[in-house]
Amino acid sequence: MVNATYLHSYFREWIKGNIWINGDRIVYAGERLPDRVEGACEVVDCRGYVLVPGYIEPHVHPFQLYNPHSFARYAAARGTTTLVNDNLFFLLHLNDDEALLFLQQKNTLPTSMYWWCRFDGQTELEREDEQLSNVRIKRWLDQETVLQGGELTSWPRLVSGDDIVLYWMQEAKRRRRKIEGHFPGASEKTLVKMALFGVDGDHEAMTGKEVRTRLWHGYTVTLRHSSIRPDLPVLLDRNGRWHVNTMLKGFSSALGGLASSYSNTGDLVLIGKHKEDMLLAFRRMKEIGGGLVLAENGEIVFELPLPLGGMMSALEMESLIDKEKEFIRLLRERGYRFEDPVYSLFFLQSTHLPYVRITQRGIYDVMHKTVLFPSIMR
Repeated sequence: MVNATYLHSYFREWIKGNIWINGDRIVYAGERLPDRVEGACEVVDCRGYVLVPGYIEPHVHPFQLYNPHSFARYAAARGTTTLVNDNLFFLLHLNDDEALLFLQQKNTLPTSMYWWCRFDGQTELEREDEQLSNVRIKRWLDQETVLQGGELTSWPRLVSGDDIVLYWMQEAKRRRRKIEGHFPGASEKTLVKMALFGVDGDHEAMTGKEVRTRLWHGYTVTLRHSSIRPDLPVLLDRNGRWHVNTMLKGFSSALGGLASSYSNTGDLVLIGKHKEDMLLAFRRMKEIGGGLVLAENGEIVFELPLPLGGMMSALEMESLIDKEKEFIRLLRERGYRFEDPVYSLFFLQSTHLPYVRITQRGIYDVMHKTVLFPSIMR
């Protein structure tokens, strides 16, 4: 690559020069050119382009309607070439032979795909002993592309004396894996406890003060910026202010029927004000093999098929983005007032978030760790 303007990330300077590449390795960057260039060598004139190292995304949930392959392609085209991914979908929806074969196939992508291994399902599961067994956790931790255990959404169980979670953390450490926490709003006392248990990092700092507290106690801290967590303007602005809304009231004011196979556990979710529309959306969702379906006044007004486990689309990212925008627009027209309905659906069952959640075991009070209304009563 000749006549390149590239970023030297350590010196934080723009450099003009030439870059030599052999196979999948950069072997030289500087002013020189090779003494001899063979005919098979490809020479690319980079005049007019700016080159930067590939970005690393340290925290990816690669199943938020999109699938790992389509997301990796989309991210790579925009400069993110290394992804560290959540394996929760595989633990809950695939057997290990299928999942690990998938991981091997991902190694052929130009994007570097790494993973973390969950120690809990972030909800109350009926078959938790089977889905999160010792054999499965250890097999995942043995994979070369699995870099860490976590994210540790089950930390209250650990503090309460759960030896199983502690054992898996120790197994991860024995394999020289890191442990990623999940501690939104945690006190300094809790952070110290978790550090003593062996947690290395946390991605849930929401203020500059929380970042400093985590760094002070030896954590690696992830800064984030997204539609639902625009942290950077606050964390980087000394005069910034942070607003947190903690109460969710009313999914929609005029929704006929919504059926979704997309949820934390893959269970089906039906929301609406009219039973006929809810049933219509449900039947259509079954016909298309899983997905998101909106029905109104006896007609289907939107559908997004999710044929991959009922959770992921086969569409390319550009097409999927357009479909999701349409979904959000239709919900907003029907009274949805929040930022991201996809996350709303996903987090309905997530017991690492407060207050009341819907789980396989029933309506669950997170703060008191009790089932308010068992599912059998429904």
